[in-house]
This record gives sequence, C-alpha cells and structure tokens, in this order.
Amino acid sequence: MQLELLHDALRLDRRQEALWLAYTDRLQALLSDMQRPRAVSAQGDALHRVEDRIAPLRNRLAALDQISAAAGDLYRVLDERQRSVADEMLPATVPLLADRIEMENSRNSDMRGPGGGMQQGGQGQRRRR
Repeated sequence: MQLELLHDALRLDRRQEALWLAYTDRLQALLSDMQRPRAVSAQGDALHRVEDRIAPLRNRLAALDQISAAAGDLYRVLDERQRSVADEMLPATVPLLADRIEMENSRNSDMRGPGGGMQQGGQGQRRRR
C-alpha cells in the first residue's frame, strides 16, 4: 500500500519507472525471504547451530544493501519535487530486520523475557527502582 501511494505521488517518467521497478523487485525479494519459514536445525554442535541462525540475517543484510543501492539509483534521477516526496515517504517502504525478529520473538516467548533477550529460567525479570 505504501509503495502504491509513493509511486502515485512520484509521478515517474519512463526512465525513472525502470529504476522504480528495480527498487520494488529488490523489496519484494526481501519480503518474500522474510516470510519464508526457517528450519531450526537440531543437528550439529552449538557453534554450527548458532551459525545456522545467523546466516539468514547476513543474507537479509545483503538484500538490504541491494535495496539501498536501488533506492540510490532511483533517487539520483528524481527531480526536486520528486525528491521532496521521496524524502518523506521512501524510507517507510523498507522493512526492518527487527520486524521479523519481533515476530520470531513473540512465537518463542516461552524462552524469552519482555526485552526479547534470553532470561534465566525462561522467566522475565523486572528491575526494581
């Protein structure tokens, strides 16, 4: 929805449209990856299992770098009015890795405390003031 609003507000010409499509293709690839369920491996030692959990985040960071590059390519060909629109609306179109991490944390809440970090005994601890 935000992409549609931004696209309409930008009023792109043909040359800009090609760069817009490259940007949205990169976004769609990341969103598809974020929605794909990840298999949690119970095989291997602890270090291999840790690496298995980190590898998808590295891939997502690489995808975000590609999104950034595509956004830069698009932004450089926008006129002053379009840049003003992009300045306001473009950043909100980029999903954050934290969005996915929050979803995973809520699914694994039996192991996590309120801050998302591991807590002793699976129980959240409160600070006293």
